[in-house]
Amino acid sequence: MGAGGREVVALPLKVRSKKEGKMQEYRVYFVGADDHFHRAETVYCASDDEAVTQALERIADFPAVEVWCGARRIRSVPNDGMPA
Repeated sequence: MGAGGREVVALPLKVRSKKEGKMQEYRVYFVGADDHFHRAETVYCASDDEAVTQALERIADFPAVEVWCGARRIRSVPNDGMPA
């Protein structure tokens, strides 16, 4: 019973479909000058493009990032802000 003697019912959460923008788990791998992964972060995004945007916002001092969704490589993106 909840406040005021009313029965409390827990409703299941609605899982949004892909068309509604279901969030997917992506991995962002930070690539060093030696072409090896030096760090990884998990981001949750509604689209591949959003995941790439998130990766670019986090790229910092790394020469490149790779974005993956499970076993599917989305894109490898160079850091255009790095000095040559």
